[in-house]
Amino acid sequence: MQSASEPLDQAFAAAPRWVLHDILKELFREVGPAREIITKKLVITEDQAQCGENNSSGEGDTSEDLETSDDSDASSEEQEVTSAAPKTSSKRLRPRYAWCINCEKDFDTTENTKKSCRYHPEYCEADSDEFPDHDERCHGPMDTPENRENFPDRFVFECCDRTLEEEPCKVGWHVEDTEGPIKRRKI
Repeated sequence: MQSASEPLDQAFAAAPRWVLHDILKELFREVGPAREIITKKLVITEDQAQCGENNSSGEGDTSEDLETSDDSDASSEEQEVTSAAPKTSSKRLRPRYAWCINCEKDFDTTENTKKSCRYHPEYCEADSDEFPDHDERCHGPMDTPENRENFPDRFVFECCDRTLEEEPCKVGWHVEDTEGPIKRRKI
């Protein structure tokens, strides 16, 4: 038997982002309790955001080289988030979620730690030696989203010679994009 929430869950999954956005804005305007819930989920004060020292503006390099994929520090990372003392007592409001300019992903600013962001500082290029019979004049470019997905071992990062299959070489704080307009991303 189908649960009562299952059709609604399917409708959420099928609805375009702009429809969900409009519904959320309407709930915010029209329903007082919904306004409080939405505000608690999406807006925080400046002192609730976690950012690296000299890193909130994207300045300063607080990243470290990542030798191996070490997830054993997960518990200390959680402690870091909860025990980090705010640098100011500002009550200015800000969005809770932001876009990281290093890893190019959304992140929760309340859970940002010095090990949250994993990224490569340099570009990834197709290794032409790995595509020996590929002629771009008749086959098209080597560096395509399809080739990256199908042949991740054939694309190498300039910074560390690692492939798309391997862990990124840098780890550090997420760095919020504060300069450009809010990017439109798929949800």
